[in-house]
Amino acid sequence: MTSDVFSEALIATARIACCVTLLGCPKAPLPATDTTAPVSEATEGASEAVEAEPACADKIGDFVASGAELVSAGDDIKQCCTDIIANTEIGDSREDFGACCQITGSMDGMCYPWGPPRPPEAEANASEAHDRAMRVRGAANGVGAGRVLDLRDAARAEAPAVAAGDGTLREVAITTWTGRMINEHESHHVFLALADRLAAAGVDAEEVDRCREFAREERRHGVLCGAVVEALGGDARAAAPDGGPMPLHAGVSAQEAVLRDLLSVCCLSETIAVALIGAERLEMPEGPLRELLTQIYADECGHANFGWRLLPTLLPDDPALKDRLGRYLRTALAHLEAHELAHIPARTAPAGGTALGLCSGHDARRLFYATVDQVILPALQAHGIDARGAWASRHAA
Repeated sequence: MTSDVFSEALIATARIACCVTLLGCPKAPLPATDTTAPVSEATEGASEAVEAEPACADKIGDFVASGAELVSAGDDIKQCCTDIIANTEIGDSREDFGACCQITGSMDGMCYPWGPPRPPEAEANASEAHDRAMRVRGAANGVGAGRVLDLRDAARAEAPAVAAGDGTLREVAITTWTGRMINEHESHHVFLALADRLAAAGVDAEEVDRCREFAREERRHGVLCGAVVEALGGDARAAAPDGGPMPLHAGVSAQEAVLRDLLSVCCLSETIAVALIGAERLEMPEGPLRELLTQIYADECGHANFGWRLLPTLLPDDPALKDRLGRYLRTALAHLEAHELAHIPARTAPAGGTALGLCSGHDARRLFYATVDQVILPALQAHGIDARGAWASRHAA
């Protein structure tokens, strides 16, 4: 990601968050290394590209050449593939990488943090937030999923003209867009629940209806992501994860409950989505895929702006409430960080990947931390919420 793309994506996100007139546009990217980023399960070993033992590589090659269904592979081959996916840079040239993605059903190493997850409970801590994010990612890989999301018919009708050729790049693109398909489609439940919370808090019916429209847009995004999968030669059909219920927010008013959810869903998750998708769009050449991504980006801008616009109208001048929201933010920010890092492994982008909307995990993580530091935290501070204090103490939440 060039510095120009980085800065342009960050500035556009600041405008969406309604904070440019208050704070000024960010002018430069953060340093490449952010010391606030913890080492996580998603990053361990990601920078060490290793070759599989010849016997393991031969075993996978023989199995693929046999013509057997890839999902029928035995445990020994699956273990070989798990090691390859965990220890090989996506940009490396490996004929067996794409096959291993299909054999294991794994999306590890793909950037697909799209779609806001359900907000956390106030009592959750950073460790629980990470565990939940990893469970959701595991479900997207087919682990513990209880149902199947099948968008093939709708997706085929929308398939753009996309060419990825054969081999690793194509498989990485298919698995990435499949993950996005799942996350985007499933996030419509989040907006439906948020709309119910808005209604319960007595928010204007027009705003409630707008939030319900966001749910329809998220389902539409799932179809559009599935359309890319179909265009690349994959199937827009996958195991659907169970993201869990919306938090109860027991013991607080309906107004405070909806403020928590609005902060988590729109001011945090969707604001990060605007930055990451915006950068991917800027790096992508003109064409049908960029037009598709632009549709998704425009909607995500609306979702983020909805939260920032509604926040001051729902937030009373009540120091005690703002203090409680600051304490909740510790949990919400820990949850946000865990979700993003779990879905953005620190890997390099595959050669030619930007044309297919694929990102460099290293750059995406850097943009994530810059967006939190230069957009989200100062904007919330401007509303009287101690967001910087919440961010500094998020691991103690």
